[in-house]
Amino acid sequence: MTITLQITEKDKFIQDYIDENNIDTNQLTIAEFFELVEDAQDLYELRKAKAEDNGVRYTMEEVAKELGFAI
Repeated sequence: MTITLQITEKDKFIQDYIDENNIDTNQLTIAEFFELVEDAQDLYELRKAKAEDNGVRYTMEEVAKELGFAI
């Protein structure tokens, strides 16, 4: 059986992941494909978070104080 998948611009990160990792999708099982999509999503979210990171960090003590908790 052959399955054809059209990737929209919104999901382009999947094709980018396949291309970056030189993955041959011709012999993937459905389970392997879903794992690939999950890995691609994780990498996309990581890159997005790193790009948006402003570098500010808080200690547990600072967070607790801000929230009114005693630790």
